[in-house]
Amino acid sequence: LTIENQKKFLKGARGRAYENAYRFILQTGLRTGELVALTWDDVDFEKRTLKIERSMEFRHSVGEWRVGPPKSKSGYRTIPLTEEAINILGDMICHSLIDDVELEKEKGVVCEEIDMYKDSPEDSVHELLQKKIWKGQSIGYLISGKKKNVKSFSSSQLVTSSTNFSIISPCESPYLLISLCTS
Repeated sequence: LTIENQKKFLKGARGRAYENAYRFILQTGLRTGELVALTWDDVDFEKRTLKIERSMEFRHSVGEWRVGPPKSKSGYRTIPLTEEAINILGDMICHSLIDDVELEKEKGVVCEEIDMYKDSPEDSVHELLQKKIWKGQSIGYLISGKKKNVKSFSSSQLVTSSTNFSIISPCESPYLLISLCTS
């Protein structure tokens, strides 16, 4: 896309849910599957780089999403982040928005998945074994958690407490993010 085409595209995306994703793709040249497979561990704010080590795709034959390695060796790469890309990431961290309606839908999906997990004898036995082996330790807990906990949280709790990070400068100037972790 030419710079002019990019500007027109971003003007149309302004204010929409995926605006930052589109902006980030245009800044980095990522493929969509690479973007959705990113984790915060892939971002090195000190070096201002982004590691590409996986991609996500929908497998129509089995009806599920799969995260796996890039299709070729050249898919593994480190991308330098522009000032604008750093600003986009900072905006995502400092001004996260989670729509209440969408959150309720997602909570419903997670609760359905918890129920499906309980319907699988193999998964239930695995869960009991994990609890027994790792009694009282977080490694023995289900990743999905308990339905009552999933149902209990709100979008404001997620935005204010799900991401912990240390910064040297205020969020208006998020270039100097030092560390980032989810709790």
